[in-house]
Amino acid sequence: MRTRPVRPVRPVRPARRARDRLVAVAPTVGALATAVVLALAPACGSESPAMPADGGVSDDAALADPDTAVNPPGPDAGACSAATCAGCCRDGVCLSGATPTACGKPGQACESCSGATDCVDRACKLIACGPDNCAGCCRGAACVAGDKATECGGAGQACVECEGRSACNAGACIAISCQASCTSGCCAGSACNPGNVATACGKGGNACTVCGGGRACVAGACAVDPSRPFDLVMVSAVVPATNKAGAAWDLGGGLPDPYAVVKVGARTGQTLFAADTATPTWGAVVLASVPARELQAPITLELWDDDVTVDDFLGGCTLNLTDAVFDGALHNGSCAASTTGAALTYTYKLVPK
Repeated sequence: MRTRPVRPVRPVRPARRARDRLVAVAPTVGALATAVVLALAPACGSESPAMPADGGVSDDAALADPDTAVNPPGPDAGACSAATCAGCCRDGVCLSGATPTACGKPGQACESCSGATDCVDRACKLIACGPDNCAGCCRGAACVAGDKATECGGAGQACVECEGRSACNAGACIAISCQASCTSGCCAGSACNPGNVATACGKGGNACTVCGGGRACVAGACAVDPSRPFDLVMVSAVVPATNKAGAAWDLGGGLPDPYAVVKVGARTGQTLFAADTATPTWGAVVLASVPARELQAPITLELWDDDVTVDDFLGGCTLNLTDAVFDGALHNGSCAASTTGAALTYTYKLVPK
């Protein structure tokens, strides 16, 4: 039997949750409401203002409440598909697919865009790029790896192009000549530094690193102060839209409502859930002011799908944090698929106090 985590404090549920509970408690009332909707609105796939003849979604539909059906459910609520819905599907209902809370392409499950994303061309895309959502560098609103001479950078800063005979190394432009000759220290541009101070730490001709708060430069590498407290922030994750059996996480066919649970020693913390999304963004402190030495013990990460009755285990794994990640910047990790959980990726940061 799986040990269940403490459930997170629940924010206000989307309208569909309230609807689900109403139907569960009073099916007669729910059936009457459905009958009224069917009597007042045309069937899914008809040529109506909500479903134009050309298969697009009208402006009025796109601007309407995203939890209001573009086309009401037919006798079979599971019939929402690309063939019957020009928007996206949630719980068997066809929604506009063009709003941040109901975003998706024809027949796909509706996603709720979170964080610095918006619904663009029927997909949740970044509308801003910065330190809170990009581990590489920003080229406009796009986050790129930041490891090319044509787009070099890190920590969510604007990308730069390395000029002349320079190369991109660890997110910084350094002279190729310095990289070849500075064998014992680190390079800042064309200058070879000893690499033994926190503001210019490194070795082997690589780009110098700024160690930041809570770390010192020891033998050319940034080392964390074991007693320094840090906040562990769960930033975001990417989870599969379906479970290991290929079925939807929610009974109605919707996307999961993920939340994260983090455990280390006797400490446990968790995020709120992000509704209807396979790309949740939390940006939440899950463990506050914990000494670095405790955070370097094995940490258990679990992701769950918040449900009205029994929550689904999405996946998880053990984190082993090294000195290199105690720098306040974003870091990515992944959990492999297991017998009970699916493969997923996550983003976190450790912020010195």
